[in-house]
Amino acid sequence: MRVALTVLLLLAGCDGGTTPPPSGTLPDAGPGGVYIALTRDFEDFRDWQSFAIEDPTAPAAHPPGPSRVYINAMPPEGLRRFPVGTILVKTIENGAPQDWAIHAFVKRGGDFGEGLVGWELFELRFDEDERPIILWRGAGPPSGQGYLAPVDGGSVELVCRDCHAAGWQNDSVLNPFTRLSY
Repeated sequence: MRVALTVLLLLAGCDGGTTPPPSGTLPDAGPGGVYIALTRDFEDFRDWQSFAIEDPTAPAAHPPGPSRVYINAMPPEGLRRFPVGTILVKTIENGAPQDWAIHAFVKRGGDFGEGLVGWELFELRFDEDERPIILWRGAGPPSGQGYLAPVDGGSVELVCRDCHAAGWQNDSVLNPFTRLSY
């Protein structure tokens, strides 16, 4: 019975009461150096170090609005890749928090991902109590959940890796504030 309850809690994004590490520190990776993020790992992201994004070159497919990038721990100097357990959350803060567009990158590690190796991608929303909940997670969004970008009088659906793959020199992270310095 206890094993079944643990499995149900993990699938629901619960952890039986443990708390995430404090802001500025990375969570411990699990077996094989892989980190699996749960809902609790995003609970205090608005308390993390953050940067306003005012980049006019942001992809046209992203919705407009004031944007911020939050990071749970800045990477140490000299790395070529973000450490396993790094969490980046990007918000587009239009209206009430429940209306924000919220996406996250979690450095899961291993060979997870398609084109963004080691990164797991998330879409989050705030519930009525402004607690983040996970809408989807994986190597990319579910079919039909990408951004529609204008192309030659029509549109094409873009997914995360379509743009972030261009940031390969910075481990697929595009914002200038979390640039790796190697």
